[in-house]
Amino acid sequence: MATFGFKTNNSEIVDKFVLDTQKRMTVENFVKNPFKGKIKKIDTLGNESYYGVSMTPIYPQFFWVGLLLIFVQMWFNGFTITWWLLPGTIIFLLGIFYTADFYYFMLRKGIRKIGYKEKISRISKSEVITLLLNKE
Repeated sequence: MATFGFKTNNSEIVDKFVLDTQKRMTVENFVKNPFKGKIKKIDTLGNESYYGVSMTPIYPQFFWVGLLLIFVQMWFNGFTITWWLLPGTIIFLLGIFYTADFYYFMLRKGIRKIGYKEKISRISKSEVITLLLNKE
């Protein structure tokens, strides 16, 4: 599960994007929406809005099989680089879908696509927790 937060300036565009994305996250479908998660506005302090994101793919974590394939290939061929390393490497690199960095960059791309041109900053999990605890 990838958990992170981000902050932007107060903007109705971003609020609408967050609400639309949250509606799309309610449908779990392998084809239309291969992710499940939540995105919501945490707090507004001054001129900045803070949001929290928790995402995970619906697919199982099969990328570890790629690492196993790499080790099996190295067992038989030694530490030589051959074309047999390619399938295992590609499968192992699919693990990027389980990192917060992937979701943050896709979120930035989506917000930029709808026309928001101001700064989008990533905040850590501890800052998200602090905001949630201070909100109550």
